[in-house]
Amino acid sequence: MDLIIDTPDDTSGRLTQIKAAGVRTILRYVNISHSWKTVSVSEAKAISNAGMRLGLIFETDGKPYGTSEGQRDGHAAYLGAKQVGAPGSDTPNCPGRAVLYYCVDYDPGPSEIGGIIAAFTAFRRECGPYYRVGAYCSGYCAEKLVDAKRVDYTDDGKLPLIWITQSLGFRGTRNYLKSGMWVIFQKMPTHLAGLDIDPDTSIHASANDDIGDFVPFQPIVDPVKPAPEVA
Repeated sequence: MDLIIDTPDDTSGRLTQIKAAGVRTILRYVNISHSWKTVSVSEAKAISNAGMRLGLIFETDGKPYGTSEGQRDGHAAYLGAKQVGAPGSDTPNCPGRAVLYYCVDYDPGPSEIGGIIAAFTAFRRECGPYYRVGAYCSGYCAEKLVDAKRVDYTDDGKLPLIWITQSLGFRGTRNYLKSGMWVIFQKMPTHLAGLDIDPDTSIHASANDDIGDFVPFQPIVDPVKPAPEVA
């Protein structure tokens, strides 16, 4: 099993089996109103107690478009991240900011990119001063978001925080994967411990890869890192 999985299911009662399978990080949805997909505070604490890491996904319909939607989503994502113990720039003695992956879960064309960029611009203005913002999307969409400087980078500044969808038929995805300018690639769905999951691989398939995951509610001991300005 890969070090990373994403799932819409509550993992609380399955963490022993998930950890035994070699998983280090679980990517879960944050603060989606009235959704069974949303990670709860109790689940985040269970992940922490199991010595595992949590990564955060924000998605409404998977088609973010325009300033008002991005602003609303960014505010909700910020509140949800705070609730489940994600370290941000306003966390005392914060060693690094968690990442919120904003989802573009379809295959957008050129006519839609402007609205997507507008949504990411507003999303980052709402939560970007506190958390880093990444994108789950196609290769084409990733290229446009990176060019527009609407996603953040790994702490070493080398890679944009791009999570590439499993849908290899989407525009530009195969070529973008070859570029190596991403941090996570999603694989085809499967099951683990009775849950619906997608296995994911990080760029070097290493536990040291910076994908913006964290141990929820972990005591912080390192000096504060100032948050960069958000364009």
